[in-house]
Amino acid sequence: MTSEQAEILGLRRSAEIKGKYADLVVYVARSSKKTFLSGVIRCPFTSKEFRLYVTPHTDQVKLGFIQHFSGFNEHIVRTKEYGQWLVVRVESYSRNSFHRRRYFVCVKCGYKSVRLVDALLHLINVHAS
Repeated sequence: MTSEQAEILGLRRSAEIKGKYADLVVYVARSSKKTFLSGVIRCPFTSKEFRLYVTPHTDQVKLGFIQHFSGFNEHIVRTKEYGQWLVVRVESYSRNSFHRRRYFVCVKCGYKSVRLVDALLHLINVHAS
């Protein structure tokens, strides 16, 4: 997705992250203020590349955008080395509920988010050296 296409769809370009393992563009939705990533990220442990991209929701009832990870989220869960930065924890919604929700938790400070994008941006912005 180019910057012009993102602007037309309602995404505002917020930042750009370039480094040894990432070449990403951060977009923010104008309506919901959610962040989305677009670009290529490479695993530092296995050297696999993953393409992250955003598409608009095709359902007319549920407006917004879909973040596609191309298998990166499953790769984080399965690769043991990511355990020093990020842990996936499954918790219930409330005390007596059987519904479960998956949280991505930062090991270093305890930051917790349901969205992998927010957890990744937290790790890059706060704990990157």
